[in-house]
Amino acid sequence: AMAQRQKLAHARATTLNTIEVWETYLKEYPRAEPKVKKDARRAIKTLKLAGQFPVGPITKERVNLAEDEEGALNGWGFWADVTNNSKEEVGRIILTLVYLDENDMPLATRRAPVAARYWSVPMEAHFYKPMKPGETRTWEFTDGNIPEGWSGKVLIRPDSIIFGPDE
Repeated sequence: AMAQRQKLAHARATTLNTIEVWETYLKEYPRAEPKVKKDARRAIKTLKLAGQFPVGPITKERVNLAEDEEGALNGWGFWADVTNNSKEEVGRIILTLVYLDENDMPLATRRAPVAARYWSVPMEAHFYKPMKPGETRTWEFTDGNIPEGWSGKVLIRPDSIIFGPDE
């Protein structure tokens, strides 16, 4: 029962994604798995910094994932402008796209960089460069694996912010 309660508390913290909820989670589950605790601390740190990186309105549209202008629209594309309003260069900023159901509950998440020295899949060259203070960059993500029950609504939130070089 305790493991189930902890799982539900983690799901709640992930959904609400506020500093207070994450701090409560860490306080109530001090023996949580090290990776879970690390992710919770990263979430708190990112939430404290997120106000310095406003995310503009989200644009979404059907796309051809092979970028074939005459091909079938077999995926979705998402775009949003992100501005570095901090006084420091950012080596890594990752955004999480959250697919929502009709009740605005999360169905699935996807992560993609605005800036990252390394990433698991190839990106356009400008994403590998650090983001300078005052710079606005368009985050973009395409997906052909849309979760069942998706309402067409999404939200985007900063997931990881690292100042200086992304090592």
